[in-house]
Amino acid sequence: MNSLSSQTTGLRVWWIGAALLAAAAGCSPRGAGPTTYPDEPIPADITKEHDSFTNTVTAGVPLPPASDSGQWTKMAKAKTFASRPDPFALTASEETYDSEAFAQGMFDQWGLVQAYDPIPEPVLPDVRPEPQPADRRLAGVLIGDSVVAIIEMGNGASPQIVHPGERVPGTEWTVVSIDPEKAILHRDGDRQPHDVTVRLEPRP
Repeated sequence: MNSLSSQTTGLRVWWIGAALLAAAAGCSPRGAGPTTYPDEPIPADITKEHDSFTNTVTAGVPLPPASDSGQWTKMAKAKTFASRPDPFALTASEETYDSEAFAQGMFDQWGLVQAYDPIPEPVLPDVRPEPQPADRRLAGVLIGDSVVAIIEMGNGASPQIVHPGERVPGTEWTVVSIDPEKAILHRDGDRQPHDVTVRLEPRP
């Protein structure tokens, strides 16, 4: 009796040891199906949010067929396509932009440079005309084989007989011309006026 119980105890211990080794090695019974999870109902608030979603995204939605498929062909034929001999060459507008950008870059880098000394402005003489005597006049004119005039230069000066091309004695004026009505006088220098007209007039 004791030997039988000891054998039974030994078999029980052997089976328990084999089961522990199989569990440690990760063995599972042959023919086991996929893992199943408990079937729990979806909460009502999640179902409500899911039903409120609407599909407003156009991506992936097929386009409806065109009513007139020939219009796309007409639009394509209406377009003009041109090619350039050099595809890397700049167009006219690109060249204009490139030159303007280059000029702007040079100006921003260097600015304005004065490469010469400014020429000082000349000092002009006083150009205000001098007042002329109010009593200057031609007292008489004689036109014959030669032209002669009697001129009074004013300011109490004595009358002088002058011919065209002669300088009036005691003055800086030269007689340019004499006609029956007037004489033209001229002077050089910085003072104004350079030319005056002396008319044939009676004594005041």
